[in-house]
Amino acid sequence: MAEPTITFGSRSIAIHLIRGAGAAAVLWAGFLASQISPWLTLLSVFFALWLMRGCPLCWTIGLFETLSFRRKNHDIDANRSSAAEPSSVRAPLQ
Repeated sequence: MAEPTITFGSRSIAIHLIRGAGAAAVLWAGFLASQISPWLTLLSVFFALWLMRGCPLCWTIGLFETLSFRRKNHDIDANRSSAAEPSSVRAPLQ
């Protein structure tokens, strides 16, 4: 089965949250640098957009995509491990 593609999300939730925190920090630094140079502010906005893989809404969609991808992989792994157990080891259904 082909592995699903992730457009806006990341492979792990931690990486996705780190990217979001990094984007917020870059935007804050750009806000603080706005009095020094508007070019630094513009550069920070572009870098933050790159970190978020688009706008903040894209980052949020990516967060849900990452959560969904993780849940699907967890369900698939659980099905594989339960199918790999011999029937004599499984607990009887009640």
